[in-house]
Amino acid sequence: MLVLVFALATSLPSAGARGQSTGAPSQPWLAYSGSAFSVAFGGAALLEVPAFSQDAASIQQVGDLTSFETGEIRALRIGIGGTINFKRPWRYIFAGAYRAFDQGFNTDTSQVFTIFDVALAVPIGDLGTITVGKMKEPISLVRLTPLSWYPLAERPAHLDAMLPARNIGVTFSSVLFDRRATLTVGYFNPWLDLEVPFSESNNQVIGRATWLPVSQPDARRFVHLGAGARYSDTKIGYAQFRVGPESFFAPKFVDTDSIPADHMLTVGLEASAILGPVWLNSEYLQSRVSSPVSGDPRFHGFHLNAAWLVTGESHGYDRTRAVVQRVRPRHNATDGGIGAIEVTAQWSRVDLTSGSIEGGLMDRVSTSVNWYPTANSRLEANYGYAILDRFGLVGHTHTFQLRLTLLMGS
Repeated sequence: MLVLVFALATSLPSAGARGQSTGAPSQPWLAYSGSAFSVAFGGAALLEVPAFSQDAASIQQVGDLTSFETGEIRALRIGIGGTINFKRPWRYIFAGAYRAFDQGFNTDTSQVFTIFDVALAVPIGDLGTITVGKMKEPISLVRLTPLSWYPLAERPAHLDAMLPARNIGVTFSSVLFDRRATLTVGYFNPWLDLEVPFSESNNQVIGRATWLPVSQPDARRFVHLGAGARYSDTKIGYAQFRVGPESFFAPKFVDTDSIPADHMLTVGLEASAILGPVWLNSEYLQSRVSSPVSGDPRFHGFHLNAAWLVTGESHGYDRTRAVVQRVRPRHNATDGGIGAIEVTAQWSRVDLTSGSIEGGLMDRVSTSVNWYPTANSRLEANYGYAILDRFGLVGHTHTFQLRLTLLMGS
């Protein structure tokens, strides 16, 4: 199965026109563009095979991970997007994931389709854009960058522990100072996802600002600085932070359990540099929980990442969204080239022990080798070494992960 899908991935058209390798954006595989509107269909499939090695302390902390060593299609993502062509076009998107592959025989849920994004973006003159719907919360460069573009199999643990992926709300975003700065603010409430009345669900106010002190597109050099904040009340009465060892299949390694809370404030700092074929990036997060009975805990985390495209390509930078762009090989493997090859290394830390809460401290060192036969496919081999300090023990876990990513219409 893996071989068949990989053959399909490397045969799909990618950068530029069919049969060419130009590094330009690829054309959607099913699209329509007219005077009134445009529409394009796309999708992605992720196939993964993990393996774990643990010492005795790790097994005592999180259990034996052998049962999680099963390769499968993680999800089949599909989406539709386009524009409604007013004088200033409106943009729309609907995207989700078909998860039947993950259900198994002992699953306790029958849900096979998850909606990720349903949003409409409306320009407000020259001021900016208002977006309404379900979307990614506007905070964190790595969180906003699609996972299939990130040079490791999973995002750093502290980002997944302290920042939800998507939420329901409205944002206003603006691009400023000759596209060298962005500002986004938003209000969110996940009442539909939680299936509770709006008045009983948590409210979130989120903001992010970014700046490019260095912007040299011709030299493929960008330096990005950013800061964000996320405030949430806790009408549901508690807060919880938890995450696994940067492996989709593994259980949660650090977990605060439910914390009685009045509100939460998370602040983040971003620093990223694209220097030709090298991408350096780092983010720091701190979450402050107003919980007098728990000692008002403060949790934090950070990561340091370096990625090098050995074949000379560059990730690029999207000035409108203030995120790093995907890799597009100079010479596709389908045209007789080598594609693009990337090596990366990362150190991340998440600390969920503070006050009377003992959620655990986890460090992870990761490395990967990525091969991009085309802009639409990636084969990656990831290795991670996690050190978990929890329950009075220090456990060590090695993670090996092979992933094939296939993009369609992107």
